[in-house]
Amino acid sequence: DENMLVIHDGGSLTNIGGVVVGQVSSGNSVVVTNGSYVEVWADTVIGAEDSAVDNSLLVGGSNTVWYNDGSLTIGAAGNSGNSLTVTNGALFYVGDDLEILGAKNVLNLDRGGYFVIDGVFDASIEGFNFNEGGQLGVGGI
Repeated sequence: DENMLVIHDGGSLTNIGGVVVGQVSSGNSVVVTNGSYVEVWADTVIGAEDSAVDNSLLVGGSNTVWYNDGSLTIGAAGNSGNSLTVTNGALFYVGDDLEILGAKNVLNLDRGGYFVIDGVFDASIEGFNFNEGGQLGVGGI
C-alpha cells in the first residue's frame, strides 16, 4: 500500500513488458513529469483487482510522454478511486483499447494534455473527463 514511483526531469523507463499501478493494494501512485519518457510494450492497468482502490498515474509537463503499445484499463468491476491524469503538455498514447471499469474510476484529460488512442474509443464512456484545454486524437499519432 501507498507506494510511489516518480520519473522526472527527463528521466526514462523503456521496454517495459507491462505496468500495473495497484495490483491488489491501495494508494499507490506513479508520477511522470518534466520531459520524461515511459515506453510500455504491453498493457497499462491502474487498480487491477477489486481491493485496489485510490491508485493513480499522473503524466504531466511539457514534452512528457507515456507510450503504451497495448491497452489501458482503469479500475476493476468492484473498485473505485483509480485515476489517470494527463495534463500540461504531456502526451499519453494507447495503441489498443481503453476500458474504464467500476464506480468512480476516471481518466482526466486536463488543460494542455494530449490523449491519443489507436484502438476502440467511446467518448461517452463513464469516467472519461475531457476537460477544457485537453486534446484528444483517435486513430493514431
